[in-house]
Amino acid sequence: MAGQLGSGARFVALGALSFSLSLGITAVLHELFGVSPEVSFAVALVSVFCSNFAAMRWWVFRGTARPWLDQLLGFGLSSLLFRGAEYLGYLLLYRTVGLPYLVAALVVISVSFCLKYIAYGSWLFAREKP
Repeated sequence: MAGQLGSGARFVALGALSFSLSLGITAVLHELFGVSPEVSFAVALVSVFCSNFAAMRWWVFRGTARPWLDQLLGFGLSSLLFRGAEYLGYLLLYRTVGLPYLVAALVVISVSFCLKYIAYGSWLFAREKP
């Protein structure tokens, strides 16, 4: 149907929103409220997680037959793994490599975005084959 976005385009749209929120929350907490960059980024990751499951389940990969509770549990576990890896990657780039905190966040979020689409589309939210 003309005008409807495919799952890839919807994932990119959600990613743009999540990306903006992740960087925005990180910057606002640090720049306006004086929260450390490490805590600011952690809060941003948790905040974005809260809205992403519903958007993935019912908008991005809509039409999946897997029970939503199973997907929620899988999403929670995979998100913990992804977010943990993101935070470790962020700390590595920020503390060890010395990248500016927003650049480190940008790099980590960008790489993770690509990996998530592959994992979620091929496993967690995959449609059953007819």
